[in-house]
Amino acid sequence: MSQKVRIAQLSCGPEYSGVQKEIYDAAKAVDAEIFFPDIALADVERAVASFGLDVKSADLKLMIARAMALVEGKVDADGGDHSSAPVSGAPRRRSSETNFAGTFPSTPDFRW
Repeated sequence: MSQKVRIAQLSCGPEYSGVQKEIYDAAKAVDAEIFFPDIALADVERAVASFGLDVKSADLKLMIARAMALVEGKVDADGGDHSSAPVSGAPRRRSSETNFAGTFPSTPDFRW
């Protein structure tokens, strides 16, 4: 039996907008698993400061931190041991294995 593909959900407001059930249904249709990357509060604060966008929404801050954790290779979406350990304790991947085929720096500096 093959392992399920793990899909990290990075979203802000799917429950409020009423689409969360649709996300779960779509994942079920392709036999995938939706998960929410676990991160520590300190990682949220670091990610928001690094991202360079001052937002008021706590949900949006959390989404930014989860996305950065994936980009930096601190959370694995579709392989590995299938645990979503807190980012601060997760092992880092080698730079050759991270960031969507190497298209982003290992520590993104998204500023505009």
